[in-house]
Amino acid sequence: MPRSTHQKPMKNLTNEIPTGKQAILLVKDIAPSGTNRTITDEQLAEMTESVRTHGVIQPLVVRPVACVTDERLRKAAGRASHILVAGERRWRSARTVGLEKVQVVIRELSDRESLELQAIENLQRKDLTDIEEARQYRRLLDCGMKAEELASRVSKSRAHVYNCLKLLELPKEAQDAMNSGKLDRAVALLIARITHPDARKEATRQILAGRSVYNHQTQKQENVPLTFREAKQFIIQNFMLQLASAPFDLQQADLVEGVPSCVNCPKRAGNIKDLFPDLSVKNRNDVCTDPKCFAAKKEAVWQRVKVEAEAGGATVLDEKASKKALPYDNGHVEASSGYIALTQCCVHDPKRRTWEQVLGRKAPALVFARTGDGKVHRLVDAKAALEVVRDMGLKTEERPIGNTMQDADRAAREASLIRRTVQERAVTVVLDKLTKHKNCTEKALQLALSWLAQDAGFETKKAILRGRGLDPKEAHTAFGAFMAGVKPADHAALALELALWSAYYNCFHGASKLLTETSDVLRVDLPALEKTVKDERKQFWKEKQAKAKERAKNGAA
Repeated sequence: MPRSTHQKPMKNLTNEIPTGKQAILLVKDIAPSGTNRTITDEQLAEMTESVRTHGVIQPLVVRPVACVTDERLRKAAGRASHILVAGERRWRSARTVGLEKVQVVIRELSDRESLELQAIENLQRKDLTDIEEARQYRRLLDCGMKAEELASRVSKSRAHVYNCLKLLELPKEAQDAMNSGKLDRAVALLIARITHPDARKEATRQILAGRSVYNHQTQKQENVPLTFREAKQFIIQNFMLQLASAPFDLQQADLVEGVPSCVNCPKRAGNIKDLFPDLSVKNRNDVCTDPKCFAAKKEAVWQRVKVEAEAGGATVLDEKASKKALPYDNGHVEASSGYIALTQCCVHDPKRRTWEQVLGRKAPALVFARTGDGKVHRLVDAKAALEVVRDMGLKTEERPIGNTMQDADRAAREASLIRRTVQERAVTVVLDKLTKHKNCTEKALQLALSWLAQDAGFETKKAILRGRGLDPKEAHTAFGAFMAGVKPADHAALALELALWSAYYNCFHGASKLLTETSDVLRVDLPALEKTVKDERKQFWKEKQAKAKERAKNGAA
């Protein structure tokens, strides 16, 4: 993909390169350089047409084969007397159209001077792609030029030069996508900053696969690459790990053989600041760009913990048991697992100390488990810990030890379920009473009609059709046909039915009030319904607990 801005002239780079003399050479006596930039068929076709019409207007730059010291280049030159330095498109076009001779400028250039001159010429082209720009920078550095000197001479920042050079580390798929315009330079740089080659390939694959969008022109779902913001978030979450949350000592250098400590690691963002100008100083110093190395260190720490724990007589939970006890990465221990974390607050202690502080040396045998983020947690058996606490004279509540916030959430969900069930049954009872008595008071009708201002929703229509044994699958069309056949005498009852079901399904503000007032008018006992639902839910939980105890008993056996 061509650069959006044109490179400034760099004449000062050529001050030490010898000038040459003009001459006429046979096209067959000139060999390609083998070190110039890649030329596409489209670029060659355009130049060929120009040469066919106007000839070779600008002289080629060549050097004698005698100046070549690289044996590989001399051998590739064959019987040619000169090797191209600049103008390969013109030379290839001249051969294509059948020209025998071309005008040239012969310069006595060494291999290094030739590479430098090619890089200079290529960097000033308008159609230079980002990858080609990076290759020219690499050639200049290979010629012995320092990065700081190069950045100064091309009027670019050192960070720009380093970022361009990182593009050369992209997998072929990413470079091809850049050249074809499918991958933006900014996104490509995000991928290039990933240290591990396999990780770069995986990031490239997923970013190019992108997300599915609907194309209104083709009327089909199509995959488009991730945007810069999406790609950045994806890479940060999957390939740039916060060292602040690492479950190991960042200064420890012997976790993995041959790998330095994270503080001194060259793959740490804080140690390659030129590649991470967009990160804050705080984040930059705490980001790891090699997820495989990070994972290896996590595993090394876990293996050491297992060896030491088993040697000390402690229990180590396997991955499945650890997942059951610690399902989340926040360290919360499931009450049903039968364990408590020593770092957890002891709710039975008036001073609200941790279990570790309360139990002290009387703590039961330790149990080690690991969460998905690699952190190691020390647990103890909940029943054994409670016995120790009781022996200390502390009063314990007869309830599972768990997260009070989780208990509150569960209670809120249960209350919501009961409330919704009561409302649903109340609607059914009201309508049943209305059908039996064949009468709808003016007050009830007024309440219902006030709700008809809201359009009946899809679920409301389905409920009304189901109540009459009709197919609710095509509710939008079937409901219209049903309405056309309703008798005038049933309009009042249908109005109330529409209002009640709409209030139930749409959960508009005031829905409970409508049901309550309608129930009062028709003398429906809502408290009795609520009591019935609560009794049913109590029975449900009682049976569920009995089954859980039976499974635990069978498992222990």
